Amino acid sequence: MTVKVTFIGSGDAFGAGGRFNTCILVDAPDQRIAIDFGASSLVALNQLDIDHASIDAVVLTHLHGDHCGGLPFMLMDGMLGAKRTKPLTIVGPEGTEAHLGGVCEALFPGMHVMSPKFHLTYAEMPVMKKTEFNGFAVTSYPAMHTGTTNPTSIRVEVGGKVVSYTGDSEWTRHMPDLARDADLFVLASKIAADGDRDGLPNVLMEAQSQGLACLASDVAGIPELISNGETGVLAPPGNTQALSDGLKRLIGSPQDRQRFGSAGANRLGQRFSFDGGIARLAAKFGLPKAAPQPQAAE
Repeated sequence: MTVKVTFIGSGDAFGAGGRFNTCILVDAPDQRIAIDFGASSLVALNQLDIDHASIDAVVLTHLHGDHCGGLPFMLMDGMLGAKRTKPLTIVGPEGTEAHLGGVCEALFPGMHVMSPKFHLTYAEMPVMKKTEFNGFAVTSYPAMHTGTTNPTSIRVEVGGKVVSYTGDSEWTRHMPDLARDADLFVLASKIAADGDRDGLPNVLMEAQSQGLACLASDVAGIPELISNGETGVLAPPGNTQALSDGLKRLIGSPQDRQRFGSAGANRLGQRFSFDGGIARLAAKFGLPKAAPQPQAAE
């Protein structure tokens, strides 16, 4: 069963690099799901000539504006401009319905008296539990981000596939469960106009530690970790065609995914582990090799 993922927006809250706020569109047979819907997502969809009224569900990871702030505009247009008729389900963490009600009223005073002609459903997800919806399921994990946004990381199961998203979280003990059985990991980076860049993103090392094949941008320190065609796939920054070609290659080749995942995990252990780093530093300073540390009893 074919599932298509389109990155409508992958930027931060401030539009760094000219990118739109987070919105990931997942197309499966009979189901179109948006993961997050940041403040600029409606503009981004219009630029791609994608009708927002075709979206069946929006799944929110947390309640920051760059992840949910586009929904008031989508709802307002659905009532007035787009004349939406298709039902819409908005799924999010605890407090989603009340929070979005307040945001809608702040942006469009008086919106609370308007009644959509389409069926609108809110569903708030408990963490650490799979929640079934019409045609898809979401498993929500606690995330480490601004606590007042009720942050989560999510696994969306649809069309026999799984799309996982950390939702801006720092590393948590739930990340291996979030990434388990994933096919690949994608990180598209670029150097901002002011020179700001990712360096060597921890998230790539975390993905490789789980044996995931990685597709990333050939920028900053990333080539130190990923050797193109050996331990993963690199694409020039800003080259969407190369990124698309890399995705097609990895999606279409289980052999490449397994080879890159295994090679990446091995390289990570050899060159970026704590013990390996200390050993190389010791050798540079002419210090004796450190004795292995005793392991604590289980």
